[in-house]
Amino acid sequence: AAREFARVNPPADPALVAYGEAFPQWLADFPPARDTPYLAGIARLDWLWWRSWSAADSPLLDPAELAAAPPDGLGRVTLGLHPTLRLASFSTSIASLWLEHQSPMRSEPHHLAPTPERILFIRTGQHVQSHLIDASTFALLESLQRGSSLYGAAECALAADPECSLPHILTGGVALGLFTDISPIKDALT
Repeated sequence: AAREFARVNPPADPALVAYGEAFPQWLADFPPARDTPYLAGIARLDWLWWRSWSAADSPLLDPAELAAAPPDGLGRVTLGLHPTLRLASFSTSIASLWLEHQSPMRSEPHHLAPTPERILFIRTGQHVQSHLIDASTFALLESLQRGSSLYGAAECALAADPECSLPHILTGGVALGLFTDISPIKDALT
């Protein structure tokens, strides 16, 4: 499959670090792979891991900056996401399947389930971490990726799960190194 992909999609840039982004979608349409519907998702996760590993580094948010943000100003600020952060969402347990195959100490074989899963990748130093995350954390981070205010991102998290703990999501994100800064945005309450 990789050889056929390279034949029909030769690199357009001499820097091969970005080559292969189209491979997961190409693989989804590749006739010999139709009997393995999870294969394109696995290729997408491999690509996201690679993009996380090869992304530029950045200083991390000082937790005191987030703690000092006035609650009534959350509609006017956003959190910058670390450049190594990558997110993916699936309608099945593809992320668990991928994670299982990252360990040399595999347990029982994983059976693909129709359970939605979300995963994030973040690089700290030279190590890429992967974490399954809940729907509210995914919604908050995805909203921040789109440039939403912290208030707007919190609304997205609460829409995904009204019972979620926003302080838990934010402190967990700070602990994982997901945020780089807190900065003003142009459109208030977005």
